[in-house]
Amino acid sequence: MQKFTSKGGLIIALFILVVAGGALYMKSSAQTAQQPESTQQEQAAAPIDTPTSASSGSALDADGDEYATPQTGSEQSAPKSQPSRESQPISAPTPAGATVYRISGSTRASFIIDEVLRGSPFTVVGSTPDVTGSIDLDKTNPEKSTISTIRINAQTLKTDDPKRDGAIKFLILHSNDSANQYITFEPKTISGLPKALSSTPLTITLQGDLTISGITKQEAFTAKNVIISDTGITGTATAKILRSDFKLTIPNIPFVASVPDEFSLSIDLSAVPGT
Repeated sequence: MQKFTSKGGLIIALFILVVAGGALYMKSSAQTAQQPESTQQEQAAAPIDTPTSASSGSALDADGDEYATPQTGSEQSAPKSQPSRESQPISAPTPAGATVYRISGSTRASFIIDEVLRGSPFTVVGSTPDVTGSIDLDKTNPEKSTISTIRINAQTLKTDDPKRDGAIKFLILHSNDSANQYITFEPKTISGLPKALSSTPLTITLQGDLTISGITKQEAFTAKNVIISDTGITGTATAKILRSDFKLTIPNIPFVASVPDEFSLSIDLSAVPGT
């Protein structure tokens, strides 16, 4: 009876140990199963670093341009090449054959008018080199060439007599007034330009708006002996003008008997290639 009791106590003790050990094992397993969830929560809260290697799907460069989807294995291909922004044209190029010719200092603008001075016929000539303007020559299609507004500084017109110069400036052209300082011609149409350039002298007609002393009228200049070359353009353009159209009144001077209404305005042109 005593042996049975001793053996029975031993069996009961072992049973208690097994039960307690199983409980501890189950608790440990439960804690281990919860650990990944806690780790995932910590990873979700942590900032995500940008991957340095390519991943599947479309990729964008620094400017947001889309490249080809990266592939793996033998099918892997390089991203689509993007055109260089430096190589793309910013503006349209200058048309081939177009050249700008600037009126040079060799150009002179002149007026010629006849008068009866002290009982004898006399031809008055006044001129100035102060002329500006340009010609846009289309060498591929000369008929499309254009001419800018031509400006003549009337304040600098000179004749053979300083007193006459003063009368022209203050009493006839009134060019002492800055509003009347320039005689301008704005070409509207050009006829006589060739279809192809050659060394043959040309006769060209320019029609446009002529402004003298603040009055604008349509006038025509005929340019003769016009020669066009790579080094320059030369020729003489002349227009017949009526003083009355521009209200150019000759002052009453005793020794000047008469001055006709018509006079000529001419430009001895010299233009050279420029920018």
